[in-house]
Amino acid sequence: MNRKYTLFLLILLSCGLLFAQTALSCYDIQYNPEGGGDSPYLDQIVTVQGIVSGVTYYSGSGYNNYGFFISDQTGGPWSGLFIYNQTYHPALGDFVRVTGTVKEYYGLTEISQVSSLQVLSQGNPLPAPTEINTGSLDNFSSGEQWESVLVKVVNVTVTIEPNSYQEFYVDDGSGQCQIDNQFFSSNHSWNNITLGQVYSEI
Repeated sequence: MNRKYTLFLLILLSCGLLFAQTALSCYDIQYNPEGGGDSPYLDQIVTVQGIVSGVTYYSGSGYNNYGFFISDQTGGPWSGLFIYNQTYHPALGDFVRVTGTVKEYYGLTEISQVSSLQVLSQGNPLPAPTEINTGSLDNFSSGEQWESVLVKVVNVTVTIEPNSYQEFYVDDGSGQCQIDNQFFSSNHSWNNITLGQVYSEI
């Protein structure tokens, strides 16, 4: 009888370790070795871990906070992921484990239908933003890897002033890219952004 209990306990422990090891990284979900923008886990239920790198993300036409971003601790290409939900609101720097379904929403890889979120630790440093060229965001082949990733552009010049959606364009000489304001509520507007203005870093 004791042997049976011991065997049963070992099986439970083994299963527990197996499930504990199934958490994916943002890179795992974002990078497709066969190319293309769709995740290799499309329409699958997954568990992913990462540091919350962006919060209070708003829709372009409304004011509802509808998601947040997580990042792998190492940063770099394919290291970010958008979590679509209105239920959980973790803080910047939280290390979280999220379970949900991988979806592609107008080309954006995201986790939706979130069934659980665990905050594993708090106050973690964010990964360092990766410096990229503005022109690298101008086409799919070089831009897809930076989707939802924490990045920065340096020594950029405003080429198009903010429009009614508060979108403007900058260029570091390699080609222009769009700057949006979706981390701010819908009544936000940029101040004093003019054509030809130079920013050392965004």
